[in-house]
Amino acid sequence: MPLLTCLHDEIEFFGGGEQMLLRVAGIARRTARTDLGVLWGANALAVDPAALREFDQVGRFDFPAGGIRLSNALLHRRAAHRLHRWLEARGSSAVLAFGLRSALYAAPLARRSALSLAWMCQEGFPLYSSRLGEAKQWMIARFLSRAGAQIVCATDQACHALEALGVPPARLCRIRNGVDFERFAAARMNEEEKRQWKASHGLPRGELTAVCVARLDPIKDHPVLLKAVGAAAQSGVRVVLVCMGAASAWPGYAARLRALAEDLGVAEQVVWADHQDDVRPWLGMADVAVLASLRECSSLGLAEAGACGLPLVGSNTGGIPEIVRDGVTGLLFEPGDAAGCAAALVRLAGDPGRRVTMGERVCELVRSEFNAAACDLEWARFLDRLLGRAGDD
Repeated sequence: MPLLTCLHDEIEFFGGGEQMLLRVAGIARRTARTDLGVLWGANALAVDPAALREFDQVGRFDFPAGGIRLSNALLHRRAAHRLHRWLEARGSSAVLAFGLRSALYAAPLARRSALSLAWMCQEGFPLYSSRLGEAKQWMIARFLSRAGAQIVCATDQACHALEALGVPPARLCRIRNGVDFERFAAARMNEEEKRQWKASHGLPRGELTAVCVARLDPIKDHPVLLKAVGAAAQSGVRVVLVCMGAASAWPGYAARLRALAEDLGVAEQVVWADHQDDVRPWLGMADVAVLASLRECSSLGLAEAGACGLPLVGSNTGGIPEIVRDGVTGLLFEPGDAAGCAAALVRLAGDPGRRVTMGERVCELVRSEFNAAACDLEWARFLDRLLGRAGDD
């Protein structure tokens, strides 16, 4: 029986990307043994035991945090050696790397062996914002191409970006991050049900309830949402913002967000709901879903909200425009533009009919393009090819 080894940069299993890794691992387990290798093994206490039961064996490798520097180069080399020895000892047939760093650490072994390598690309492009960013991206694309890596992108935008960097089209495959459409569509509430749910959970009242499903991380740019709520209030529209997401690894970031809400005078309009195991009722009671990421690949949170029939408001970056189709399924604003975000929220607050129309359109889009049932079939076919069991498509 072939062995697929999943490699992950980190060890936290509560984000949307991690959900996709576990979903793909579950598909692989139908016909292959499946291992998990974690680069940052020192964070083992953050592992969800239920998630680990999805794997036959878990390996933890203490790669130093951050990039490779002269001071930690030896530690990186030792960790990479342990990783390669583990892969060889386990007899892995293929490696599916979740995260760019995982792919880069597996690539040298793939180049000198018969190991098949695939990168599950969940990164937003451009990968780097520095002046050397384009050169870095080109070198990464060349390095992975020489290792024979297959790259699975969640968005058309990522595929186009990698092809522009010189990755052969035959090495690229686009598979959407799918959601359980029927499960989320069933969570829709009518206006009376929404009113009752909000009252029973003590949510503040407003003209519009916007929900954001995203971990509290600077890349998600929650300050823009808080400023947008304040700007909307100055326009005479009271927006209630519900933020669902676990605190990130950034020390004190959640506290700084709460302090900013106080300084902006919107603390009473913001609900910090933390991580929720089941986001469906929170999506069902909302009027709109919003995401202000500075960089984003493909947001599961927006897709889940779309399945619930919520119109979407999102920043114009990465794969977000592929689900937030401006004026059709929602409204876009430029990353970092709090005024643009506020204008979109105010516009939807004053037009319930447009919210309904956009909600129906995005619901149909998710049903047709982001449905997990179809996406899972695509993943099963891809894994068959990766593990050398390609059959008739």
